Amino acid sequence: MIVAKATGHRRRAGARAVAGVLSIVLGALAVGVPPATAAPAQRPPRGSDVFPAPQQIRALDFMLGRHVCRLPGDPTGPVRVTMDVRKQIDGHFYYAELRQFLYSATLPDPHAMGIYGWDPVAGKLILQYHDNWGSHGSGTSPGWQDGHLRFTGQLSQVAAPTSTGVTTGFPIQLADDWQVIGPGHFTLSQTATLPNGSSVTASFDCVQRR
Repeated sequence: MIVAKATGHRRRAGARAVAGVLSIVLGALAVGVPPATAAPAQRPPRGSDVFPAPQQIRALDFMLGRHVCRLPGDPTGPVRVTMDVRKQIDGHFYYAELRQFLYSATLPDPHAMGIYGWDPVAGKLILQYHDNWGSHGSGTSPGWQDGHLRFTGQLSQVAAPTSTGVTTGFPIQLADDWQVIGPGHFTLSQTATLPNGSSVTASFDCVQRR
């Protein structure tokens, strides 16, 4: 998820900023004990300690590697986001480390993590997002359809980041549309809808760094 950050404290400025950071859900880690009647889990071959990742996660292979994403038409100036995506947990999840450069003397540059995976129960791709402002969100996708990979979800957007741990913010509905242009090149069209019903769409162009 690429989510653009606000460069002001007012909601209108926040809307403009939404058109700019790599966006998506903060989840708590829960460890459960299976019931005694549960069927035994599939085990990897003897001598191997790697449980294979599901093939469905390979739908996100286009993201792997380091990319630079730009938003040429942003009214606040050129937006630049770096995106470094790597396989984690034996390939079951893809971790996307995101950095946005605001060129602001008053706001910290957003540093975020998007975690993508496959939900084998719901049969959907999932996304969790959180950043150093305190914003967090989540999304899901049914997978590729007609050349588009669409995620929908909600973001709890911090309006004015502060180290005090107390600030203001608002919820945003997000719709992301990914398209692969070619090897090492993809685009993301993101629509953010604010609580008042207004929306803004941003289009990112991402190219792999060699």
